[in-house]
Amino acid sequence: MNIGRRVSFCRIPVMLVFLLLTACSEAPVGQTPTDSTAPKPLTNVDIVPTNGGARITYTLPADEVDISYVKCEYTYKGEQFSVIRSIYSDNLVIEGLGDTNELEIRLYLVDHSENKSEPVIRTFIPLDPPLVAIYNSFKFEPSFGGVNITWENPAQYNAIITVFAANDAGELEIKDMAFTSLKADSRTIRGYNPPAHVFAACVADRWGNSSDTLKVLETPVYEIQLDKANFYEMQLQGDNTTDRGSRPLKNVWDGDLNTLWHTDPEAGSKPNYFSIDLGASAKLTRMMLWNRYDYPFWQHNLRLFEVWGTNELKYDWHDAAGRTDPYWADASPVTGWRKDWTLLGDFEVIKPSGLPAKEGAVTEEDKAAERAGFEFIFVQTAGPVRYLRFVVKKTWMDTTAIHFNELSIFGDER
Repeated sequence: MNIGRRVSFCRIPVMLVFLLLTACSEAPVGQTPTDSTAPKPLTNVDIVPTNGGARITYTLPADEVDISYVKCEYTYKGEQFSVIRSIYSDNLVIEGLGDTNELEIRLYLVDHSENKSEPVIRTFIPLDPPLVAIYNSFKFEPSFGGVNITWENPAQYNAIITVFAANDAGELEIKDMAFTSLKADSRTIRGYNPPAHVFAACVADRWGNSSDTLKVLETPVYEIQLDKANFYEMQLQGDNTTDRGSRPLKNVWDGDLNTLWHTDPEAGSKPNYFSIDLGASAKLTRMMLWNRYDYPFWQHNLRLFEVWGTNELKYDWHDAAGRTDPYWADASPVTGWRKDWTLLGDFEVIKPSGLPAKEGAVTEEDKAAERAGFEFIFVQTAGPVRYLRFVVKKTWMDTTAIHFNELSIFGDER
């Protein structure tokens, strides 16, 4: 495989997602022809090239009464296209061109009998299609267990980004697709470890235009998912270890995304604490959190929380539950337990829609994000960690209870 070479691979079935738009939404209003007199042509035609098209302005003849619409016709890549515009507008737009070749257009004024004026013929050279800017901005960076791909979309163009990874036979396989118009966006592909691996990306649009596929050779940062069979519930002083309805903390590492931990609301506080013994020391890289599905971005699901870590305990955790030691009660990073622990991250669960925290105020995108889980990257300046302590500062209803479904921890145990 020729790494870095641009090859035409991005022929993905985008037409299953978008229909090719060949005319604007304003359909002509016609009638059975009553005469054969054509209207006068348009005047003052001006063309301003745009990215992948043009904006065309014109003047209607002032003394024409029997007129219905303006029609622009052109041939692109062997196909005939037309754009129709109401006479109540003085401009029309051509879009969806995938190159910068000169294009000839023919402009007509059409009357109610479907008589067409003499054509006004013009040519223009469109600017680079928006997907060129996206393609040229692709950046690949090694990440934990894979690679992170970022891009920019200054025109906020509706684009389809496809990300690939090579299989053992060297063939590219689709790993993710992003349908986006954000000015900047990214995707991360996981599940790979050193040595170097081939990753790729391309961009397409609803018009059927597509870029080449950009291939790179990147070496992922080594990580594994820590074995949940080794996880153990700790009971440090001040931890909320209650469960409601026989749904204990250990449910969040049972590997089942349909079971959950639910604390007793009467026994909780703000903030809530809970702790986990990972059963082994590791240089932690990231974690995945799955909140409760049937209350998306609501009720006792985690919203704001901190994760602290240490590789050894000042007090044996078996004894800590019975202590009233100021060490555990002291929240100061100078005199309390935090002085012996490292802050691995101060995290927030982000709601994609940005809608306020309110029951039912969710979109389909929000629901999909809740089910996909939330990824959080730990700070990489910490040493090996065995014990984790979570400080839940706020749930989505700002309650004293906690519930969530599953937790996965990743790192390097070597």
